[in-house]
Amino acid sequence: MEQDRWSRVKGRLRSSVGEDVYTSWFARMDLEGVQDESVRLSVPTRFLKSWIQAHYAERVLSCWQAEMPEVHRIDLTVRT
Repeated sequence: MEQDRWSRVKGRLRSSVGEDVYTSWFARMDLEGVQDESVRLSVPTRFLKSWIQAHYAERVLSCWQAEMPEVHRIDLTVRT
């Protein structure tokens, strides 16, 4: 069920930012889990994490909230 939601959120992101931006910044982002009001996502590099947090954090959150209004926080981590 979480993966289905994640697929829909990725579709919203793709529609919102466009294919090129999505491919550059979000294509390698993975869902790690959803717990209460928080969604945990991961990316492969610190640079991606920093860029997404600086430029797209609110957009990622709003895409999740469109799917799950109870989500109030996105935690972005670097995969090891």
